[in-house]
Amino acid sequence: MQEANHPPRRLLTRLRTHWPLAIPVVISTVLSSWALGTVGWGNTYYSAAVRSMSQSWHAFWYGSFDSVGFVSVDKPPFSLWVQALAVRIFGFHSMTLLIPQVLAGVGAVVLVYLTLVRRWGRIAATVGAMALAVTPIAVMVNHSNNTDAILTLMMTATVFAGVRAAETGRWGWVVATGLLFGAAFTSKMLAAAPVLPAVLLAVAVAAPMAWRRRAVLLAGGAAIAVVAGLAWFTFVDLTPASERPYVGSSATNSAFQLAFERNGVNQVEGDTGGRPGSGNAGSLPERPQQGLPGQGQGLPGQGLPGQGVPGQQGLPGQPSDQQRTPGGGSNQHGFGGGDAGAFRLFNSELGTQIGWLIVPALAGLAGAAFALRRRVLRDPVVLAATTWLVLGAGAYSITEGIVHPYYVAGIAPPLAMLIGIGAGAVRDRWQHRATLPALGAAVAVSGVVSWVVARRTGWDVATVVALATVAAGIVAAAIGLARPGRPTRWIALGVLAALATPFAWTVGSLKTGLSANLPYADPVASTTLGRSGAGGNGPGTLQVDGAVVTYLLANRGGTTWLVAAPSAQVAAPIIITTGEPVMALGGFSGGDQILTPDEWDALVENGDVRFAFLGGQTGPGGQGGVTAHIRQTCTAVTDVSPSLYDCA
Repeated sequence: MQEANHPPRRLLTRLRTHWPLAIPVVISTVLSSWALGTVGWGNTYYSAAVRSMSQSWHAFWYGSFDSVGFVSVDKPPFSLWVQALAVRIFGFHSMTLLIPQVLAGVGAVVLVYLTLVRRWGRIAATVGAMALAVTPIAVMVNHSNNTDAILTLMMTATVFAGVRAAETGRWGWVVATGLLFGAAFTSKMLAAAPVLPAVLLAVAVAAPMAWRRRAVLLAGGAAIAVVAGLAWFTFVDLTPASERPYVGSSATNSAFQLAFERNGVNQVEGDTGGRPGSGNAGSLPERPQQGLPGQGQGLPGQGLPGQGVPGQQGLPGQPSDQQRTPGGGSNQHGFGGGDAGAFRLFNSELGTQIGWLIVPALAGLAGAAFALRRRVLRDPVVLAATTWLVLGAGAYSITEGIVHPYYVAGIAPPLAMLIGIGAGAVRDRWQHRATLPALGAAVAVSGVVSWVVARRTGWDVATVVALATVAAGIVAAAIGLARPGRPTRWIALGVLAALATPFAWTVGSLKTGLSANLPYADPVASTTLGRSGAGGNGPGTLQVDGAVVTYLLANRGGTTWLVAAPSAQVAAPIIITTGEPVMALGGFSGGDQILTPDEWDALVENGDVRFAFLGGQTGPGGQGGVTAHIRQTCTAVTDVSPSLYDCA
């Protein structure tokens, strides 16, 4: 009987031991789910793809934008798999897409705690988890159906497993590390890359075993990670092109070209072209007078049974980048990340998202070196977090291409880990006379940097909080020689002071409004972008022509695709509304060269497609030849829309 009760007792003991974890978990849950119902469909490009993927296992596996499998989205599908599985289980609703993102954000907070607690203790683990929970861009990403919340979770899980592999030398953890890295890489390609050398270095230096066995462990772990990371890409490229979707946003219909050239070399060099949120997308349909449900004369969820869109207050779509200026600067909202350079992460666009944490993290690293001396070079957590941060921050700093501010959510976990490590170092070296003055100095310097960033934004609250942080640090340093009270009290005060400004920025941003298409924290903004039903036809509202969709549903006959559209931006609201397959002729932005005019004619002749809705821009090249051919050879259905063509 006692043995049967042992597992529950052990679980209860662990819960009692790790009760401080509840604090950052609750904070993360509250912040990440704040006003979640106002986000609506968020990034409609991915929302439409998830609906399509939930209807067909073929579309699911390849990450197809449409359920038939004409073109895939511009990312590998792991993050979308999570959402599509949720839709299969719970049905298609905006909350079905967003709740997995919230859970991913909270899960990353838990993993930061678990990564730190074994070596650095509960104080360090709680502080690190708290830092991630209040990071502005991390919270905003958790409100979006983009791929970054799942990516961040998988990267953090990879480092957690890698640290455990370094601590134990067990093959189970090595295999888990490789598989988790594979999931991260299949979420957003090279964005996941920094964690692999981070965990390999941790194992190479810290694993408790002889060099020969360590080398075998490293080689095996690296091989598993590479195989897991490239498995999906290899499968896609080995599949005949006629049996799978075109690889969206690639130049050669190759998943490897998409990962390593398009989103690798080209991204670093600045040759990126059109992509989600890049500003090169196709425009909206030409006749947006009739909206979706909640916007006047919308369609009440037509299509196959069970495919209507339940209970939505309209279809919020891509916010206009010009509607909101981050930090009061001249850049477009959440757009390019400013100029490349060493101080990019402190500029007015990125600094407000994550720059607040950099000084406390560097102070934490210095504290670890002070506490461990030479042993710091053998601490797997310090090694993994530092390597991840250096490689990730370095990549974002030198990239000449688009660096949307939400990209930097990928370096929030290592920053949080180093902040937690700093708190653990203060506890471990509390008796040293320099510890409290050093803590105060770190808080003061952090406050100064926060003040520099905050004063650029014009938000007085952040400026006041930053100045209060400076004052708190100076006071702590001034009375440092006395060291009154217990270390926990001073650590708590230091952490609260250092995290006060980013926390205020996060809360202020949530109260101002959410931009789920391009997640960005900005309490200065006066418009609420991406809100469902917020103002009907206000900024950021994407509409579909109800008359066009009604006509298509009534007259499509037995065609495979309901309609063809020049780009996914035009096609997405139709897919979301009806659940029917829509052919995005030019992929995301209209620039993909997928069909020739002769191939289009063959599809029409075969009865696969009849109608084309050419609302919006045709994109730079790509399908432009096909759309010109359609305009020349097909008949405009002018009584419905001048942009609708019948090719039968």
